[in-house]
Amino acid sequence: MLIKILLIVLVLAISLYMFKANLGAKQTAWRRLGILGFAVAAVIAVIFPEITTKIARFLGVGRGADLLLYLLVVLVLYNMLVQAKQRNAAERRLTKVTREVAINQAIIGRNEHSGLSGNSREKLQNENQSDFPHDVSANG
Repeated sequence: MLIKILLIVLVLAISLYMFKANLGAKQTAWRRLGILGFAVAAVIAVIFPEITTKIARFLGVGRGADLLLYLLVVLVLYNMLVQAKQRNAAERRLTKVTREVAINQAIIGRNEHSGLSGNSREKLQNENQSDFPHDVSANG
């Protein structure tokens, strides 16, 4: 009985913590629905563990614990896929920003040493900015 109380408290505490993520409105709504669904399912599974066994047998799995393990493996793999996708997007954004900074520093250094007039400097910067836009958004 003590373990059930501990598990329920942990599930609810972690769910509340996850609710506080700072995401866009659409992502937050979907994420919160997922967290709420998970929390409800977890509490029900803790209070009535025989339900997981019934669901497992209906799906052709021997035990409820095995079903939960299979679901955990799928969720971990899904999480790894999402994290890899986010990491790749962040690396692309970082590469764009790094290129832009390097080009801007090269332009500034070249302008300081070449003695170009103000109009020539502005023309050079505008040409380089059109090649490398400043928009480094997540959709990039």
